[in-house]
Amino acid sequence: MLSDAGIINPRGNWIAGDTHFVQLGDLADRGPDTDKVIEHMMKLQRQAKASGGRVHALIGNYEVMNMLGDMRYVHPGEYVALRSLNARKLRGDYYEREVARLRELDEGFTADKVFRDQWQEVHPLGFVEHRIAWHSTGNFGAWVIQNNAIIKINRTLFLHGGVSPSLLASSITEINSQI
Repeated sequence: MLSDAGIINPRGNWIAGDTHFVQLGDLADRGPDTDKVIEHMMKLQRQAKASGGRVHALIGNYEVMNMLGDMRYVHPGEYVALRSLNARKLRGDYYEREVARLRELDEGFTADKVFRDQWQEVHPLGFVEHRIAWHSTGNFGAWVIQNNAIIKINRTLFLHGGVSPSLLASSITEINSQI
C-alpha cells in the first residue's frame, strides 16, 4: 500500500519528501511480524523527518493492550518472532518469581506439574521478551508512548476510533497526555 501510494520505494525507504503520512494505529497483533512492522515505521519516521515529511503513527487500542499486558489478541507468532536465545532461562526465572508470589499469597499453594504445564501454555517461549519489548522502557513501548493518539493536520482530525463524549471539552494535548 505504501509503495502504491508513492510513500516508499521497492526497498521500503521513504520517498515522499515533505508528505505527512498518518497511520491510524493497531500495528500490533495482526500476524507474526509486529516487530518488523514497528521497526519499519520507526525507520520511516526517521527518514521522513530527514526529508521534511512526517510519519504520524497513532496509538490504537492494540498498542495500549500490549503495553498494559492484555494479551488476548497477541498472535502466537509474535512470541516466536521475539523469542531470544535466552528464552528458556527468562521464562524459567519468571515462573519462579510467579510461584514465589503465589506462595506469599497462599502458604498452601503448590506448583505441581499440571500447574506448570498450564502456566507454560499461557506463557510460551518469547512471552517474557514480548513483555520486555512492550514495557514503557522497551523497544516498542518507548516508541508507542512518544506517539499521539489524536492529531489535527490543517482542518482534519486523525484518530484510531472515536472520541468519547466525556472528552469533547478536552484539548487534543490533554487527550494525548491522558493516553
